[in-house]
Amino acid sequence: MAMSKLGSAQCGACPSARAPLLIRPKATVRHVAANAVAGATRPTSTLVREVQASDKPLPPGEAGLPFLGETLEYQKQGVLKFALDRYRKYQSPVFKTSIFGQEVYMVCTLPLYQAVIAEDTRLVNFTVAGTFGKLQGDYISGVMSNRDNSRMPWRRSMLGAVTADALAGYGPQVDAICRAEVAQLASEAEWDLNETTRKFGMSFANTLLAGLDLEDGREQAEVRRDIGLFFDGLFTFDVDLPGTPLRKAFEAKARLEQKLRACVTRQLNEILAEPKVGGQPANAPKVRRNMIQYIIDARRAQGDRVDIEFLTMMALGTLQAGTDTTAASMSGLLAMVAQLPGVQARIREEQAQVAAVHGEGVSKASLDASKYLDAVVREALRLYPPSTMHWRTSEREMELDVNGGLRIPAGSQLVFNTLTAHALELNPDWLQSAQGAGDALPQGMDFRNLEANFQPERWMEPDPAKRPSLMTFGGGPHVCLGMALYIMEAKAVLATMLRGHSLHLLGPQPLTWQEMPMAKPTGAVRMRLAKLAA
Repeated sequence: MAMSKLGSAQCGACPSARAPLLIRPKATVRHVAANAVAGATRPTSTLVREVQASDKPLPPGEAGLPFLGETLEYQKQGVLKFALDRYRKYQSPVFKTSIFGQEVYMVCTLPLYQAVIAEDTRLVNFTVAGTFGKLQGDYISGVMSNRDNSRMPWRRSMLGAVTADALAGYGPQVDAICRAEVAQLASEAEWDLNETTRKFGMSFANTLLAGLDLEDGREQAEVRRDIGLFFDGLFTFDVDLPGTPLRKAFEAKARLEQKLRACVTRQLNEILAEPKVGGQPANAPKVRRNMIQYIIDARRAQGDRVDIEFLTMMALGTLQAGTDTTAASMSGLLAMVAQLPGVQARIREEQAQVAAVHGEGVSKASLDASKYLDAVVREALRLYPPSTMHWRTSEREMELDVNGGLRIPAGSQLVFNTLTAHALELNPDWLQSAQGAGDALPQGMDFRNLEANFQPERWMEPDPAKRPSLMTFGGGPHVCLGMALYIMEAKAVLATMLRGHSLHLLGPQPLTWQEMPMAKPTGAVRMRLAKLAA
């Protein structure tokens, strides 16, 4: 039985100029760490190049036990400590390991991460295999793996949904969702964190991306359940038998597709029925209600046939990704902020000023004015991102300009470790420090000690070059288009909650966190939203 490879939605910033990562074979760990984060004076493309037949060695490392590889050590240590220990052991920012039944090369430093991901769709492509590929289907798998250069046209059709005008147009819907959900939470003595964030995630994803008409709470719960079953099937053993997660995922997918097919058909017919002048839509709305409608507009503008099955698969993909990524990200954000009353007080102070100018509801304008709130959301994404690792497949043989040169064969699996990239950017000397040799986590990365490590102010540095990098949603030419939408949603939820309430973590304390397939607090995490005295 083969476990599917783990994929993730990709978001982040395009790579900026970086210095060469010149690490010699005999380099000490100090030199390795320092050079890995050194300078921003030369394009990252100098760190990676395509080759025909390299004589350079493969990255160092071990495969571990048959099939299991080093999975048990990985699960015991966690993503960050596992990678830092092997970086130190091999004195290499990229090394071989085997996790979840896959032999991979793990990339640990920001310059290498940015250099390789900048070549997305040319030297590397999204990893689509196992149950992930089976459930996504041939079309979506083909787009994600850039079959026939299909990924960029696919992305272009989605761009209209994340423009500034589109985000502003979503404002009233976002405000309505936040007001309704926060009012309900405030009326309850306590509520479950992960269950609540899944409700938020699906409400946002359905309203802003897919557009399903869900009649009541029962139908909403059924759709949330099916999205969960579908997601669980993406990352499971490839066994399609009655009662297995994969079979349940296929059954859930069929139910979701039936609902979504009717939904997109209705929306397409509504758009086709709009008045036309000279064969073109007359007075077509500048702002649509959701992403599917923007995609319909884009396909028509390009002269492409608008296919119902294509729209159905797009709606399913965005509904699932939007629900699960938003839920995991928001779970981490709320869990952290609930433990930081000082951060809450500063958000509340800022929101009082924002509301005095922009009114009581949240809107794109009010959220754009919420600079500290924006920094809080970004700091949570940096400290504990929903996707701690991003997977790619090398399309061509390449050389990495580290340790005198390392060879990555075509067809290799690459894993980009987001946590180590963030950690070593802030702590370039960590690997050679006494603390780094022990069990401690690097400064700025220990979510168990939030007072010392959660610092939104780092994102308010006037000089953008001095702010941290944020690779949570990937980077390069195919950075996730949903990043701006998630940040808007997260800010709206926190602003609505904290304008008149305080957020509390009731238990358990300390929290335990899972890292795969999505990073979030585990178990029943009990929260309370307490109304503030007038």
